[in-house]
Amino acid sequence: MANEEEWAFIAEEHLAGLKRQQSNTPTVDYFGLDESLSSAIGAEPKRYFFDGSTGVFTQYDENDRLVTAFIYPTMRRGGRQIYALDVSPPSGAAGVPPSTPTFLWKVGCPELTSDAGCTSGFSSMGQSWSMPVTGFVKSYIGGGSEESPDPILIFGGGWDDCLDEDVAVLPLGSCSNGKQIFVLNARTGALIDSFETEAPVVAEVSTVDIDFDGFLDFAYAADAAGNLYRLNFSQLESASDDYPTTIPTEDWFIQRIASSSLPAVRFLNKPVVGAVRNRVFVAVGSGDRERP
Repeated sequence: MANEEEWAFIAEEHLAGLKRQQSNTPTVDYFGLDESLSSAIGAEPKRYFFDGSTGVFTQYDENDRLVTAFIYPTMRRGGRQIYALDVSPPSGAAGVPPSTPTFLWKVGCPELTSDAGCTSGFSSMGQSWSMPVTGFVKSYIGGGSEESPDPILIFGGGWDDCLDEDVAVLPLGSCSNGKQIFVLNARTGALIDSFETEAPVVAEVSTVDIDFDGFLDFAYAADAAGNLYRLNFSQLESASDDYPTTIPTEDWFIQRIASSSLPAVRFLNKPVVGAVRNRVFVAVGSGDRERP
């Protein structure tokens, strides 16, 4: 049985890039191209589109049929935005994909090199490299109810141009974007809160439900300066406490829990986490994956 494409989506911010591909001009300014030659032929940087990973939120019925599905494509070097699309089955047709997706929302900045037109609260967002992760937090209901709360969406602030500098030690003073972790309402895109970090958070955030009750308790993130953070939605009162205490939404907080003593270390990869009773073990790989 042959597969067929059922629908395609192009962001309005990427339409100019399609025209460039169709006309095959201007020439791409490839890495290593001599600067004088690049200038002579009018070469410009390559245009990207939705070039990153796609986050998802899904819910299933008692028969394991899909009933709710939201997707969150990221752009990487294609832009500083995250889109949200509803690809849920039609009402009464669990498990059946829709003929077309429904636009939910978008956040970020429509321009790569300008903050003009940024969504309120997102002017410091970098290129959207961090794949969004979703889940429920016990203290957050949003526009839902206690029986059916809204999920949250978490992602790192993204890539900044400072990371393109060909140097071993990250020039933190020139990093202006991406130094945050954003938490949104996954259904509406409303900004719940944002948390500052020392350097851009490029990779995906890892979440932990330490007591397996279906609600997120902690999220772990690494930044490009070798720091590791924990975002707290709950709190363990003591080292012997097996069950965390929920923190009200307005009291969620971030802690830097570890950092490298070596100035050239960069964390551009997702932390891997595992929980054993009330202990969480975290592993993260270092390295500059853009210049391996």
